[in-house]
Amino acid sequence: MQVKKPVKVTKDRRNGSFASNCLLCMSQPIVMHLACILLRLSMPEALVAATLNAAASLGKSDTQGSLEIGKLADMVVIDAPRYSWNI
Repeated sequence: MQVKKPVKVTKDRRNGSFASNCLLCMSQPIVMHLACILLRLSMPEALVAATLNAAASLGKSDTQGSLEIGKLADMVVIDAPRYSWNI
C-alpha cells in the first residue's frame, strides 16, 4: 500500500456502536486480517498499523506501541504447538 501518512488499524470499543456488539470486531487479529484483505496491507504493515502507529496516534509512541527496553507492555507468552481460536 502506497501511503504518505501512517495508517492505524484498531478495533472499535465504543459502547453502543454496532462494532462493539459484533464479536468479529472484538478480535484484534481479525481486524488486522481484514486490513490485509480490504486495505491490501502486508502482514508487517498491519502489525505496525495496529501497534506503533496506533500508539503514535494517541501520542504514546514514546512509552507504548513496540517491544523495547523502557516501554510499557502487556503480553502473554504461550508455549503451544499451534494457535487457533473458535468463534
